[in-house]
Amino acid sequence: MKKLSILLAALLLLCFCASCGGENSGGSSTGSPDTSAAGGKDSGKKEAAEADEARLLEDLKNSDLFAGRPFAGEITELHIDSRVTDAEAGTDHVTVSVKAETEWARRSAIYVLDYTLTDKVWTLQSVVHDYEAGESYEPLVGVEQAAADEEYGSSEAVPVQHTEDLPGLHCSFTYESTEVYPFCTFTKQETLHYGYDTVQGYWQLQEKTLDSQTADWSIQGLWVSVGSEGWLTSGWSLGITLEITEVGEDYLHIIVNHPGEGGIVYDGPVAFDALSGGEFRVENPYDSWESLDFSISEYGIRISGTGNRCDESMARSDLLPPVEIVVPAETEFTYTLHDEDQTAVIRSYKGSVRNLQVPDSIEGYAVVGLDTGAFAYNDDLELVILPATLQFIGDEAFAYCDSLKTIELPEGLLEIGAGAFEGCDGLYQFTLPNSLQRLGAYVFSDTAFDTIALPESIKEIPAGAFSGSGLRSLTFASDLISIGDHAFYYCHGLSSFTVPGSVKVIGESAFESCTALETLIIEEGVEVIGRKAFNRTEIRELVIPDTVTEIGWEAFRACFGLQQLQLSSAAKTIPFCAFAECEALEVLVIPEGAETLGEYAFDSCEALNIIYLPASLQRIEEGVFYSCDRLTTVHYAGTKEDWETIQITSSSNSPLLEANMKYESIPD
Repeated sequence: MKKLSILLAALLLLCFCASCGGENSGGSSTGSPDTSAAGGKDSGKKEAAEADEARLLEDLKNSDLFAGRPFAGEITELHIDSRVTDAEAGTDHVTVSVKAETEWARRSAIYVLDYTLTDKVWTLQSVVHDYEAGESYEPLVGVEQAAADEEYGSSEAVPVQHTEDLPGLHCSFTYESTEVYPFCTFTKQETLHYGYDTVQGYWQLQEKTLDSQTADWSIQGLWVSVGSEGWLTSGWSLGITLEITEVGEDYLHIIVNHPGEGGIVYDGPVAFDALSGGEFRVENPYDSWESLDFSISEYGIRISGTGNRCDESMARSDLLPPVEIVVPAETEFTYTLHDEDQTAVIRSYKGSVRNLQVPDSIEGYAVVGLDTGAFAYNDDLELVILPATLQFIGDEAFAYCDSLKTIELPEGLLEIGAGAFEGCDGLYQFTLPNSLQRLGAYVFSDTAFDTIALPESIKEIPAGAFSGSGLRSLTFASDLISIGDHAFYYCHGLSSFTVPGSVKVIGESAFESCTALETLIIEEGVEVIGRKAFNRTEIRELVIPDTVTEIGWEAFRACFGLQQLQLSSAAKTIPFCAFAECEALEVLVIPEGAETLGEYAFDSCEALNIIYLPASLQRIEEGVFYSCDRLTTVHYAGTKEDWETIQITSSSNSPLLEANMKYESIPD
């Protein structure tokens, strides 16, 4: 009985131990086996660990934390970094490195999975993303073109370049856009720069840069004013033209023309911004004129800043609508028919068209002439085209046609009569034909043109031909023989002139009041300078050649800028007021051969300080040196005895009589 009791106790102990061993096996760690356990126990834990990675992979894929991440993708690699198993507590804490991939990106991250042992089954309790351990993304493709297009936001822009640096996490798109305006095309290139956000796992626009911006201007050419005529603004009342001859990166070369008194008022460069246009001011060269501001933009050119011209548009001449030319019916004219040679001469025009073409025949008779005053005082005419049959234009044929701007003269025209275009103060476009043989007096007086070429056949510039016109430059035959009285009187724009030696006589007042005339050359051969020929000009230096034997009264009076003067030795007399009021003249040399200094010849030459008088001098008349208060020294080529024989009118000559006398003294 005692042996049975011992055997039963041993059996119960064995069962209890077996029961305990089975329970420990069900709770074995999913990590490394416990080396202190029995051999059977070790084998069970190993089998559980081998199945662990598949379960970890599945659990991680199904977790909201992983699947909800941006671009979660498919797991391509899972590695157990560490695990901590607590068998007694029934917990398993596993840290894994995971790589997942989509078709456009690859992601690396670290997760911690926690399991507990419940009823001998390991159950996933939580998945934790280890942010501290970091997370990285690697793009496999760049930004899609459509996405960049949408972000750029311009349907008219054209993509011109795309770059990708996926390892460098960089991607860019370059666009070119063009804006077309009436007179300029702007082109710019901009680039969208993308960087890959390795935390969020997507491409992000970092910046948009302006790479280049250019402008192509189509403003070259002649522009004409087309707005109000601005009659409240004195000198600017006529049409204005602006010619753009060159467009540079930062400048324009322009020619501004006022087809009136001043003609070309500016010819040179002005500042210009190719990207924004430009504004510039043209200062008028005459005190009676105001300045004008011009504004250039992609929409064209405007004039601003003067009276009625505060906002006047301009048009490029080649874009203006074509001019409608009208050939009037024969009933619009009165005329004379010549049966003997089958020709007609128009006596008058009764119509009111603006742009007129004069017919080449009337009743079958060739129109060869326009009679005196045929179109005079017509305020409607702006453009006139004359027929190829025309041979002469009579006196005052177009006189005082205030609106006339352009006239086309035919080759074959022989004669233009006196005053034919006198008072046409808007006329500034015409060319004289080579066939022309004669011009009448005052033919172009008070017209607006600023430059003209006389044909070689014209040998004489008649009296008053260009008086009061806007003339700035003139070309003529090299063998011109005469310049008539008042030929260039009051031509404010004329700044230089050369009188050829073939001209024997310069007429009276020929250049009087040419207030811009600074440079004058009188060539050898000229014999007579008429009265007031250069009165009130701005001549600075003057050489009168020895061929000149006669200088008229007041010929150079009030040449306020005259500083250097060389007189002709052939002129016996310096006449009345010839050089009076030449305020800048300091030294005067009267050459040997001069005999008489006429009344007030050098009156009011306020700067005159030293004079040289020749031994040939016989007479000094009244007031020759009146108001020459700075005169201190007189050099006389003769002896004191010779001096005493000169007839000197003491009246108004005190500056001469009180000066220091140097006898037998000649210029160096």
